Formats: sequence, structure tokens, C-alpha cells
Amino acid sequence: MYRAGLAYKKEAFVNWDPVDETVLANEQVDQQGRAWRSGAVVEQKLLNQWYIRSTRFSKSLQDGLDSPQLQDWKYIVPLQKNWIGECNGFIVNMNLTFSQEESTATSNPTSDHLNLSKNSNDCISVFTKHPELLYAVSFIAVRSDHFLVKSGYREHQQTQESSLQNSKQELQAKYKILKAAVRNPLSEKPIPIIVADDLPYDKDVAEYYVGYGGGSKLNKEICDAWGIDTVQVLESGNLMDYLGEHDNTAEGDGEVENNPDCKSSENSADVRIPEEVLINSGALSGLSAVEARTAALSTLQQSGAGGYAASSNLRDWLISRQRYWGTPIPMIECPSCGTVPVPSEQLPVLLPDMTDTGSGGDGSDTNSHILAGLQHCHEWRKCSCPKCGGPAERETDTIDTFVDSSWYFLRFLDPDNEKEAFSREAADAAMPVDLYIGGVEHAVLHLYFARFLQHFLHSEGLTQHTEPFTRLLLMGRIKAAAYIRRSDGKYLPRDAVDFSVKPPVDKETRSPVQTVNEKMSKSKHNGVDPRVVVQQYSTDAMRLAVVRGESPVTNRNWRDDSVVPVMKMINLVWRTVGRFIYEREKDSLKENEDNESVRSGVISEACLNLRKVRNNAVFYITYNMDNLLPNASIRQLETFVHQIRSVPLSAMREPEFEKSLAALLVMLAPIIPHMSAELWLAFSTYANTKHFQEGTVQEQPWPQRDAGFQPTVIFTCSVNDEYVFKTELSYDEFTSFNEQKMIGDLILREAKVRDSIAGQPILKSAVDMNHLGTTMSLSLYTLDEEALKKKKKSDKAK
Repeated sequence: MYRAGLAYKKEAFVNWDPVDETVLANEQVDQQGRAWRSGAVVEQKLLNQWYIRSTRFSKSLQDGLDSPQLQDWKYIVPLQKNWIGECNGFIVNMNLTFSQEESTATSNPTSDHLNLSKNSNDCISVFTKHPELLYAVSFIAVRSDHFLVKSGYREHQQTQESSLQNSKQELQAKYKILKAAVRNPLSEKPIPIIVADDLPYDKDVAEYYVGYGGGSKLNKEICDAWGIDTVQVLESGNLMDYLGEHDNTAEGDGEVENNPDCKSSENSADVRIPEEVLINSGALSGLSAVEARTAALSTLQQSGAGGYAASSNLRDWLISRQRYWGTPIPMIECPSCGTVPVPSEQLPVLLPDMTDTGSGGDGSDTNSHILAGLQHCHEWRKCSCPKCGGPAERETDTIDTFVDSSWYFLRFLDPDNEKEAFSREAADAAMPVDLYIGGVEHAVLHLYFARFLQHFLHSEGLTQHTEPFTRLLLMGRIKAAAYIRRSDGKYLPRDAVDFSVKPPVDKETRSPVQTVNEKMSKSKHNGVDPRVVVQQYSTDAMRLAVVRGESPVTNRNWRDDSVVPVMKMINLVWRTVGRFIYEREKDSLKENEDNESVRSGVISEACLNLRKVRNNAVFYITYNMDNLLPNASIRQLETFVHQIRSVPLSAMREPEFEKSLAALLVMLAPIIPHMSAELWLAFSTYANTKHFQEGTVQEQPWPQRDAGFQPTVIFTCSVNDEYVFKTELSYDEFTSFNEQKMIGDLILREAKVRDSIAGQPILKSAVDMNHLGTTMSLSLYTLDEEALKKKKKSDKAK
């Protein structure tokens, strides 16, 4: 990434824990501004940080969301698109420079005293909708809380105390100019930086404002006050109309996109371009605006100064972490050569061992420094520069773990490869990942980062696929009761709360306590230790309780009694297999010999019914498993158990019963694997007919429907909310169901339906499916809502 121009270092404000001496993610800071681990008040600290230029792939990532490869993404695509934002502009990288000497003069801020350096490593990434107008940029503006303003070495230029008009003095006082400047990547001329909070930053989220002197009245006043040159770059002179800017309208916003005289280009990033000819624009002079945009973007891309379509929503990916654990950033700082990447043959860079000696590699105490990071590992830091061979130091920041988790699946495909992270052949043979399972909190950030890395790898020719995942299952959260002291919002452990009074209070302060259901967290003292549940019930019972309650994507509240209903099911399955074994151990052939014909008839009917039940169960359970609805499958498995147990005891000796019981155990195995394995061992020992393979239950093939068997759907019909008729539909009838045709057929065929309708016109009809997908109901109404209410009221009175 560094060699591709995607990895860079710049200053940024971060959440800093002064106790653990490390950077914190926003999610690790509580509502009171305290660190989740130490409880210290978090500070904002300006640090030199490593970034990945993820915004370069904004347009590719946005367009990739329309790929037909993506399945079950319908709820995620809008979230991702909203996060990325509309790619209606471009990123332009401008090198930073600043004066090395104090200056109190208000000389032209674009003069050479700014000491521009072509070799500057510091740059800013500016979002603009009009890269063809770069020659017209007069200044860049930042807010007063920007790191350029707060950096001590980048002080404000002083306002000139001379005979300036009062209005200019007021403007200079309000819109201060920094000693820092940026270099225009096309003209190579310096662009001053203004401090302004009230300029119309794009969507109020953009970090920088692009100021064109001729773009608005206020922009021109600022330029006049500071003597900043204004360049006219349009032959028509109508820059304000071109931009759609009028006074304080944001750069690039306005009516331009709807102008019928506008044209678009392949590089337009969905922005319409007015028909204009450029002047005073170097190599772009004489070109149409469309041609100038294409040429400007090409130049920017070739020089590594950006030029790629992007959204003003996005920021580059901050990956630096100041802590010991994590992957070391493989960069070296040399006094002579600057930043140099670690040679490929020396990768990976390994962390120093801080466990055996109890020290940070230099005799210091591990416990006091391990959180603070690698800067304390002085011996490890020392190295030689790969370029000049002189003394140098390793980078001490580590990489955010999101980076590792955004591509680890590729390494899993080729874990023994010592020459490269993974081979193209291994990736192409297995990618994309069939199913991505994660918390709903990953629907934006982690999924976005993983997609970005795959798009980058594809652009480098390292993978065939651009999108890493086919299907998504974003799990809901399991929540538990948390207790918040109302006086200060502090979370309390349950044993610190007095529940003998209502509302409950803090035992120590007697302050009222609010009970809420929130995501389980150590900091909120509401985590449920799974070992307690496992010890009391079993691992299988806990798994079944978690999966049974709701769809995987649904948030749910954990209750201690959630395991009770699943224990009933587990016991039922256990007793069913036990009864089967008991019947097989009996000398059952001597029983009921006098009633063999009667018994045979009963068994035959029971087995036919059980065959139908088994085939339906296999179909619907498989369907719901394939559609990531294990909770619906569990409900159907519960029904299947009851149906198996309902057959006569004598039928337990029949092949169909064995086949049904085998299917039940195999379909239970993914959910309750331990008990299923034990029951399978007992079952397969006593089964006479081999409906399965040798081996454990996990080695069995998934049950299949019998050849030619059509699953059925229960169909019910009601008239004016009163049940009238029930039948079964074959799967073919179900899939080809037509509401109006069914209504006509029912009226013709079924007397009960005709009698209930009584010749009245059908005003409304509705079709509904139960959550298991096994029952369809058709509701017919010959009464309007008011008449229906009166009828129900009358029926209730009777």
C-alpha cells in the first residue's frame, strides 16, 4: 500500500488515555468521556499517525454495491451507500509547507517567503467538485479547531497595523491567515490557508473549504483584505454561475447539475459540467470544461496528487495504535533517508518478547509499559536503514486490528505460504467468501474496510474478485439488564442495587437506579457468564436457547429462564430415543400375535403419515437453514419431535420410524452437537435398517426428501374472520398460487365457502403465511370495516 501511494503519515487529534497511554477508538470512550478500561478522563492529543488512503476507492466501493454477486444485502446496501455518500467530487492532494521564520508582515501570502518545498511529506486531501478549476483556487479554509491551527509551530500571521480600511481590518481579524500554505498540484504555486468557521463547508462535514476569489462575494472580500490574487479561468468570466455559488452557498452546490447546457464526462463523478472554455490555466487553457476536467484528473493521478472520484462524507482510514499488542507497522525512520519500508524479505516484523523476562526488552517493567506501546522497547527499535545502512529506528505504532480482520480469510486459504501473504491461485479457487457472519455493528465500518482491501488487492492484480463476500448474516445483539444511577449516570453491578424498594436504589448512596436492557459489557456490569449457564444446564442447552428465541438478525434480551423451554425439548428428544431403544430391547415379536392384521393396518397408516411428516419436516427445516433462519428450523424440529412420538409404540420397530428418527438427530446436530452425537451412538447401535452411513452423526449426509415426494402447505380459508375451510396444497400448487383463481375455485368447489359468502360480493381479500412458512391463510371479507365491527360486537353479546 505504501508503494502504491495509499499509506501515509500525518498529524491528527486522537482520543488519548493518559493512564494506559494509548489511543482509544470512539467506541471505547463512555458517555462521560472516560476510558472504558482505566476510567481516566480522555484527552484530545495531537499525534503523528499512519493512514490508509481508503477514499481512493470510494467510487469503486459505491458501484460495487450494485453487483449481482451480493445476496441478502438488501438491508446493508443502503447503510453502506449512505456511509460512503454520493461520489460527486474528487480528492486533490496538496503538499503542505510553512515559513521557517517569524514574519509580522502582511506581504502577499502567495509570495516565496512561504518556503515551499517540493519534497514535503505532509499534505492535505481536499474535496472539490471542480478539479478543472484548480488554477482559480485562491485559498483553502479550515475551521478554528483544525490541527493546522492548533499546531504550535504553525502560528497565525499577525494582522498588519497600518492604514488599512476598517472593513479590511475586521476581515483580517475574523479570517486569519496561517503561516502554513499548500502547493497547487497543477500550477505549483502556493495557496494560503485561511481560518474560518462560518464558510459553507460542503454538507458541514468537509474538513476543508475550497475558496475561489471569483466564486462568491465573501470569498472576494477575503482575498482583497489579504491581497490574495484572484485568477479568472473562464472565457465567459462567469465563475459564480459556473459554480452555482451565490454569496454563502457551498462550493459546487447549486443549480448547475440541472442546467440543460451542461455536459458530463466519463470522469465527472456524476457532476454535470457547464459548456465553458478555460483560460489562464496552463496546459488546460483553450480546452472545454469537459476536456479540462479529464486532463486535470489525468495529471493529478499520474503525479500521485489524487484525482479520483470520492464523497465528501468519507475520511481516510486511521490505522495507528500506540499499544504493544497488534501488528507492528513495517516502516523504518532514517535520519538521512526519511521513511523507508521494511524490505519484503524481512517481513513479517515480529513483536519483541515481553513475557519471558518480565521486561519491555530493555529491563523495564512489562506491566507498566505494555499498554503504553513499543516506544519503551529501546533495543527492539534500533535497526539499520535498508537504503543507506546507517542507524535507524523502527516505527513504534501498531496496526489497528481491523486491518488484520479485513483480509485474514485470504491468509487462511494459504497459511503455509512463506513467500507471500497468499497466492493468486488459492484466492481465485475459493473466493469470494460464501457467508459473512458478524454483529450488526460491523454492517458499516468493518464491512467497508474489508471491501476496500479486496478492491485494492484486485486493482493490484492479486485477486480475481472485487467483492469479498457473497451472503451476509449480521447478528443482532443479546442484551441484558443494566443498572444506571440516575444522579451521575454511572453503571452499577446488580449486587450494588437494592431491589426491595421501588424504584430500586443504589445501596450505598440511596440514589434511584434506572433499569435498562443494553448490550452486554464489562463496563456496564451486565455480562452473563456463560459458564454459569453451561454448568447448570449444558453447552447444548445454552446454544439452543440463544438460537431458538429470535431470528439471528434480531436484538433480544437475555433472561435467566430462557433455557427452561429448551430443556423440555432436549428431554423430549432424549426420552424418544430412549423409548426406541427400550422397544428394540423387548422381545416384541411375541406381542399382539392374535391381532396381527389389525396391528399391521395401524402400523401401515402410521408409517404413511410419518413418511409425509418426515418429508415435510426435511423440506421446511432445510429451507429455513438455507435462508439463515435457524430459529424457525428449531420450532419445526420441536413439532417434528412431537409428531414422531405420536405414532403407536409398535410402529417404532418399522424402517420408517428409524428413518424419521435418524433425520431428526442429523438435523439437530448443528444446533446441539454433543447430545446429538451421544444419542446417535445409541440409536445406530439398535437400528436394524441402515438408513445412514457408518460414523458419527456429524459425518452423516443431510437428510433429503424421498424421490417424487411433494411437500405440502396447510391452507385455511376464513370469511369475515370466521374459520370456514381447511385443506392441503402441494408444493407445486403453493408456488403457482393465484389468489383470484383460488377464490373462484373455492366458491365453485366448497359448499362451506359458498354458504358463508351467501352470494355477497367479496370486498377484500388477504393472503398470509405463518413465520414457519408451512401454513397459508386466505381471508375473505363481504363486510366493510364498520359492518364487521358491528357483527363481532353482536356475536360477542350472544
